[in-house]
Amino acid sequence: MGFGFGVLIALSLLVIPGAIVARVGRVPWPASIALAPALTYGAVALAIVPFGAIGIPWNAWTALFALVIVAGVMACLRKLLERYRDVPTETSVESAPTGRGPALLVAGGVLLGAALIGFAVLRGIPEWQSIPSTWDAVWHANTIRFILETGQASPTHMGELRNIETHEALYYPSTFHALGAVLSQLTGAAPTTAYTVSSAAAAIWLFPVSAATLTWLLLRTRIDEWHTAGAAATAAAMSASFTAIPYVEFDTASMPNLAAYGLAVPTMVLVVSAVRHRDRIPLAVLALLGVFSVHLTGGVVTVLLVTAWWLFEALWRPVRTRLADLLALLLIATPTVVLLLPQFVGVLRQAEIIAGHAFVTHEGKKRGLIDALVQHTRHLNDFPIQWALVILAAIGAIIFVKRKIWWPLAVWLLLVVSIVHSSAPFGGPVGTITGLFSDLFYSDPRRLSAVVTLLLFAAVGSAVFTIVAATVTGLRRVVDRGSARTWHAVTAAALVAAGVVSAFHYLPRHEFLLGEKYDSVIVDDKDLEAFAYLATLPGAKDTLIGNANTDGTAWMYAISGLHPLWTHYDFPFQQGPGYHRFILWAYADDADTDPRVAAAVEALNVRYVVTSTPVVRGFVMPDGLVSLDASRSWEKIYDNGEDRIFQWRGDRPVTQP
Repeated sequence: MGFGFGVLIALSLLVIPGAIVARVGRVPWPASIALAPALTYGAVALAIVPFGAIGIPWNAWTALFALVIVAGVMACLRKLLERYRDVPTETSVESAPTGRGPALLVAGGVLLGAALIGFAVLRGIPEWQSIPSTWDAVWHANTIRFILETGQASPTHMGELRNIETHEALYYPSTFHALGAVLSQLTGAAPTTAYTVSSAAAAIWLFPVSAATLTWLLLRTRIDEWHTAGAAATAAAMSASFTAIPYVEFDTASMPNLAAYGLAVPTMVLVVSAVRHRDRIPLAVLALLGVFSVHLTGGVVTVLLVTAWWLFEALWRPVRTRLADLLALLLIATPTVVLLLPQFVGVLRQAEIIAGHAFVTHEGKKRGLIDALVQHTRHLNDFPIQWALVILAAIGAIIFVKRKIWWPLAVWLLLVVSIVHSSAPFGGPVGTITGLFSDLFYSDPRRLSAVVTLLLFAAVGSAVFTIVAATVTGLRRVVDRGSARTWHAVTAAALVAAGVVSAFHYLPRHEFLLGEKYDSVIVDDKDLEAFAYLATLPGAKDTLIGNANTDGTAWMYAISGLHPLWTHYDFPFQQGPGYHRFILWAYADDADTDPRVAAAVEALNVRYVVTSTPVVRGFVMPDGLVSLDASRSWEKIYDNGEDRIFQWRGDRPVTQP
């Protein structure tokens, strides 16, 4: 399977199921394609929790079964809600383009933006089948392997993968991985490859669509359809130039977070549309379920955007009445909360862990404010500020003010304050209140800046379109020759050139960020050789493999199907439950004198231990695995210079201390 072909298949899996559901719900074709990924993930999320609870395995066939059921339910609900269906009006902010020409124009901008991001991906990841060295990539690939191996895709069962010894409950959003597992099964791709391809497809498609969708929503009632379409298409094309998303998120391997951010705007637009078209309420529930189930922060972004729209737009110009509009939103929120209850309960158990994250820059509030205003997070310290985009965004903000589009500006202000607080906490009541919001994003300026970028898509798209259109109009008056069609073509060519030139100007940094971790530093050919050798040893696939939580050995599960004690990097401390696992982590090389090690080996059914170099940057090898060579209880049976495999000598009695 070639990379481009794999991405096309992943895009098809992302778009086609949701588009079918949207069409069943009588959403016009252009809007159906834009909303499709959120509905696809919603259908997956709706299935994997009950499937996991009652023991139905998740695979391509059960996924198809789930799609048929969801589409059938939506068809029935559409019939029941037929009398609540409103005909879209010319000024309806949430209507799809009513003319074929504007729809094709927006589609062209989306395809251009997707092509530009796709080109950066192709250039940035030439070794796309290699194993990435990113912190979280190993967990995502292992999750896909776990779903393929067990059929268990429920997010409430991820403790079975993470907490190897105790299987203590753990919530982790697994909807992104469940769709990746279907891709792996359909194409025969390895879990590691399915992870990379699924991530690339999400990065390529979701953000141009988000840019176009948000711009359409903001401008449709303010300017005519053609000009709205032009601005939306321009925003989609310009989305390929913003470094914060998808490139930084890809670099950090925050793939569910990346996908959820890309789903937030289309989901918000669907929720807004359901206020007018109340027969879309079931679709809005499904999409909202999808974005929350891909990653909770994406759901928070969606709720934030809807709330801001309600407070600054709909409250003053209601679609019907304030009460009727609020009731429609409550009819969306209530069943969504009920469906998400198992996940919310799981998250509440991890609230302290989430709130414990901190990314203080120690550079003060002034520096934090500057970083927030110019979109310069810690991952971009080595790159120049994108001043052209910052200035264009400021011009776009002026356009919004002139057209009295207030709610995105209010969201932007809240996010800037939260970024400053995350960089340099305020303290006092203001800090406490701000922290409640920023903690939803792990108090991470990077994640908050990514949300800001969603708003900047629309601002920059509006600014570039306005500047180019005004310039061409001025030239036409000066030249005073040529048909309207000719000058429209000139405008389109100038807008395409702006998008292409901007994307290629920033291409080097984007190539670097996309491919930086595909460097084979943590897992290279020697590691693969060691995993392959280990897989041939007696009992290797039937026992747990002792390993460190700081090197690349956690990849043995995704790559070879071997079961390590650690399926994720986890340092500086031994995290997660498991007394015996801790004993091996801390004291395995004391086996000659510490009887607890033998007890742990027996309890965990460990026969082999594998260690690898190098470790993840900034980590060190756990104390218990440093000196296995010196222990007579462990016999070294393999050493290729990077990887060493030790076998437990269980036939030798352990000396009492």
